[in-house]
Amino acid sequence: TNQGKDDPSKTPVNENELDYELLLHLDFIPHELGNTMTLVSEEALYQKWAEIFKFETIPAIDFATEEVLFVTAYSNGCGLVVDTVTQEADTLFVALNYPQELRNKKELVCTEIALAHTYVIKMPKTGATKGTLTSAGTVLLENESILP
Repeated sequence: TNQGKDDPSKTPVNENELDYELLLHLDFIPHELGNTMTLVSEEALYQKWAEIFKFETIPAIDFATEEVLFVTAYSNGCGLVVDTVTQEADTLFVALNYPQELRNKKELVCTEIALAHTYVIKMPKTGATKGTLTSAGTVLLENESILP
């Protein structure tokens, strides 16, 4: 539908939400990485990343039609979840946000600690080459190259 274009209360980017599946949410980031987005579209590289990220089991991916997005970010004590994954042209937009039950509170108090998060997201092939990552409304990465 075209609702988002005519209704300013709708965020147009959500019209482009991808059909994705969160495969893993790990409480670990390899020490070399900070806030990153990496799109993996072939088996050998995926196996290597699974080893680096210490997967207990490696979810099966059909790389003929699917790819895997690795997103790493740090949060404060409230934690983060994947809110949306959308695409416009060659750019993926990943929005992380506080868990829904915390967003519903009038006042949000979060401890000042750095919690590591890795999100492993399976989705149909996108052809994307760039990514923008936001965390609870703050832009962490903007139009970064996301191919390894």
